[in-house]
Amino acid sequence: MSGSGWYEGPGWPGGEDLSGEKSILTSSGTFNLAPGDSQEIEIAILMARGDNNLDSITKLKQKAAAVREFYLTGEISSVEDSDISDPSSFKLEQNYPNPFNPSTMINYQLSMNNEVDLSIYNLLGQKVATLVSKKQAAGSYQVEWDASAYASGVYYYVLKAGEFRDVKKMVYLK
Repeated sequence: MSGSGWYEGPGWPGGEDLSGEKSILTSSGTFNLAPGDSQEIEIAILMARGDNNLDSITKLKQKAAAVREFYLTGEISSVEDSDISDPSSFKLEQNYPNPFNPSTMINYQLSMNNEVDLSIYNLLGQKVATLVSKKQAAGSYQVEWDASAYASGVYYYVLKAGEFRDVKKMVYLK
């Protein structure tokens, strides 16, 4: 069983008729089972609706990260349903996971339109990557940093937006 594409069907059992509704269908790969073998399959259905497409994607990614954390560890460190579509202040959040290998997610919030610079620095204070360098509207954002081309170690990420500046530390372990 494998595949990816669109599901077009009559909706979920007991739910409303969603004929013509398109939902993404993905799988983790091909399953080859011999007679008598068994396979445990876990399915998560995540839904999130934001004020716009970017906000919906951001909320969905946050929920997916919580499900992934639960699947891998059996624990959820935090699950929040907050109004991230209308942040009242600037905020740079701690990356997750931390420590990470090889990629991590960085979330931040802007309370007003600003030129934004989100960059990664090594312990020597040298800029090693620029993740964001553009004007962005007020809202919540999520950026992924893939550090597979970098050495293990401690890195700092810096968010600059107008007069706002904040720095957080993260650890990359190969």
